[in-house]
Amino acid sequence: MMKKLSLFLTLSIILVVQTAFGQQQFSNDEFAIEYPANWSLDTSGIMGTQLMIISEIEKDDQFRENINLIIQDLPTYDISLDDYTSISEKQIKDAFGENSIMESKRENGKHKIVYKGTQQGIEMIFEQIYIIKNNKAYVLTFTSIPATYEKFKAPAEKILESFKVK
Repeated sequence: MMKKLSLFLTLSIILVVQTAFGQQQFSNDEFAIEYPANWSLDTSGIMGTQLMIISEIEKDDQFRENINLIIQDLPTYDISLDDYTSISEKQIKDAFGENSIMESKRENGKHKIVYKGTQQGIEMIFEQIYIIKNNKAYVLTFTSIPATYEKFKAPAEKILESFKVK
């Protein structure tokens, strides 16, 4: 009984602390991620995603910034992060043009690519993080329009940095 009460109190304290700092957490057997309490979480699997974290609605909002996670099973042979990144960069350039990649760098066992492109007539900026683990590619993508990219960049990067594969 004491263990259950102790666990309940600990979970309650964590929830209060997360709420006080405006953070929520989603976790399952495979990964965990934190996001601002005023953003919404969608785990319905829409567009093949594992999850989408969507910014709050703003006045005169033309686009809701979002972060999505796609997990790809990789072939049984080992594919390196460098190989995965090279393939992805080629696909980005094929889809959006040779000069679409604004930044590409490896840091802390992850690879980050920032690129621009037009989808359905809307100019967008994409920031992707690639992680390879357990023969899977975890691809997190922050999507924004140029007009609001700088405003949402810091909170989006905080979300991306919070992502942990178990």
